[in-house]
Amino acid sequence: MATYLPQEILALLVEHVCALPEKESQVKLTDYTLVNKYWQAAFERQIWSVAVPRFLDDGDGVEDEEAGYIDDYVFTRENDLAFTKGMSQLFNHLSTWTKQKRKLSLSIVLQAEKGNLDNEECEIDEAIDCRSLPYRAELPEDCHLSTVQFVESLSFPTRFEDNNNGISLSAALRIAASCGGQALERLEMGGNYGFRPEQCDMQCQMRDSVSQNLARLPASLRVLEFDWDWPPDPSGYCQDETPPPIKTQVDALSASLRGTLSHLQRLCVEGMEVSTELFFHLQSTAQPSSLSWQHLEVLELRAIPWFTPSGHGLNYYNTESFEQVFATSYFDELFTCIGHAALKMPRIKQLLLIYESNCEGLGEIELHLGVQHGQAQLKFHSENGYIPSSEVLQAWQVPQDRLEDCGNGWSRFEYDTWPLEWLTNFACSVKVSTGNSCCGPRFSSHNFFLIPVLQYQELIKHICHCFAVNLIQG
Repeated sequence: MATYLPQEILALLVEHVCALPEKESQVKLTDYTLVNKYWQAAFERQIWSVAVPRFLDDGDGVEDEEAGYIDDYVFTRENDLAFTKGMSQLFNHLSTWTKQKRKLSLSIVLQAEKGNLDNEECEIDEAIDCRSLPYRAELPEDCHLSTVQFVESLSFPTRFEDNNNGISLSAALRIAASCGGQALERLEMGGNYGFRPEQCDMQCQMRDSVSQNLARLPASLRVLEFDWDWPPDPSGYCQDETPPPIKTQVDALSASLRGTLSHLQRLCVEGMEVSTELFFHLQSTAQPSSLSWQHLEVLELRAIPWFTPSGHGLNYYNTESFEQVFATSYFDELFTCIGHAALKMPRIKQLLLIYESNCEGLGEIELHLGVQHGQAQLKFHSENGYIPSSEVLQAWQVPQDRLEDCGNGWSRFEYDTWPLEWLTNFACSVKVSTGNSCCGPRFSSHNFFLIPVLQYQELIKHICHCFAVNLIQG
């Protein structure tokens, strides 16, 4: 076969080959493009002119997967428009209740339907379509809902345990933001986006969208509960060959939740990847102990996937030892930050983190702090041999030799009192005068120095005694 031919001859050759019946053609069109760049240029024009119409043509009556995706997009667009119209009408109506005195609870449930574009009979979709992501209703950016002042509790329950239709977290947060004033105290949402760990761009895009809408929530909110996703099984995905970065990039969602924690009493999240950014500002020069959550009583992070927010697996495959390696340093860093943060939660009653996986060798890792009647118990549980490092124990104010091994992967430590913050970081600004006084030391508001914890109680007793003497003599 001649490797070089004029373009005019090549054009006739392309026309002849494409005119041959499919049974007589023994060579694929793509094989002709491998001869050289001239043949490639001539045949690619014909290949694309044939491929595009065939891709769009669905006239053979056979259901095509690509056509299904197009239909899903049309359904999504139409459902979003219907959802937006319904929410606008609902909040326009509720905003007219200006004389409403009693606070109400509002639950919004989406009943999406699966049908076709010909307005034929539809049926409720109760099954999970594994081909595409679950449908989550969205509100367009230009949608502005009327403000309602009397909603105390807002929830978005799902009709089925594994519902394939629902309302996105971003839309739910925007609806919650429309419950203005100081009435809204409780918000419950469902996510279940169904992202795979390798879909990092989609995951990060959704996390950024949710974080932006978190900032719209009213400061009156006290309880926030939501499900992000179902934990994926790491055994079903290609493992990394390098450990995850300990100092991860800033995660906008974790940072927004950290700010929301300042006025929450209860935060419960399920199925969401977390980072140290939830407890400590990574770009800040301050120490974790400089933050505070004065109102927080319950913090539960359950069913955390074995991945970082950026998609890195928390177990990786060592190419030298040919073994699975557990990212111990990542958990040490995370639990250390949580320990510093817990000391700034004076009202905490329960702090719980659970990593779950069905993958062999990973199992479960749990950190639990329970506080009752001023006494606290810290428990660690690991099914893969993880042991808290000395840095973790130091952050939790646990002596190295006081962590009790309870067997079966459990270890615990009991505190005599809680919170520890007022004892470990107490500082008093006093100045003892060198002059004599019948009342003992005189106090000034400058010249600061730290008073050791053991001397603090003696100082208080001495001050009380001096004031008592002064009152008797006066």
